[in-house]
Amino acid sequence: LNKSYIMKNIKLFSVLAILGLLVSTNVSAQEQETVTVSAEVVTALTLANVSNISLGTIQADAASTLKAGDSDGVTSNSNVGVTTTYGQVTISGAASAGVQVDFTDAVLTEDGTPANEAAFTTLAYSAEKNGGAGLFASGATIDLDGSGNATIDFGGTLASISAANAGSYATDHGGNGSPITVTVTYN
Repeated sequence: LNKSYIMKNIKLFSVLAILGLLVSTNVSAQEQETVTVSAEVVTALTLANVSNISLGTIQADAASTLKAGDSDGVTSNSNVGVTTTYGQVTISGAASAGVQVDFTDAVLTEDGTPANEAAFTTLAYSAEKNGGAGLFASGATIDLDGSGNATIDFGGTLASISAANAGSYATDHGGNGSPITVTVTYN
C-alpha cells in the first residue's frame, strides 16, 4: 500500500473520530419544568363612609370615650356631649368572603394657631366579626354576609385636653391631623 494513501486514510479517520466524539458528547444537560398560574377572581371590595364620629361638646381635663355603635355592649360612653355620632363604614364584596380589616388611630388638631394635637384611639365593632359579633382590633377578619355586605361601627377614646388648650378639634383642621383610615383586603 501506498504511504500517502495510508496517511490520507489516517487523517480522514482521525477527523471522523473527532467529529464523532463531538456529536456524541453534545448531550443536553438541560431539564425543564412548568409552573402553572391560577387565580380566583371575585367582586372588587368597596367601602362607603356612612357617618363620621362626633363626640359633641366635651369637658376639658378628662378623656372622652364614645362606644363603637349601639350594639357595643362592652364600652361605656364617658365625657361626651348630648348629641354624639359613632362612625360607620359599609363593605361590599363577594358573598360570604373573609375580609381583613385594618384601621388607624386618629390625630385631632385644634382649629387655629398654634394647632394643638390630641390623640384618638379607635374602637371597632361588627356583627360580622369572624368568631361572633363584637369589638375587634385592626388586622382582624370579618365575614361578609350572604349578599357580600358588612357594617363596621367606630368609636374610641380622645385623650384628655387641658382647659388651657380648649377649642375646636377635628382631624381635618390641618397640621398633623389625620383621620381614621380603613383598609380592607380579601383573605
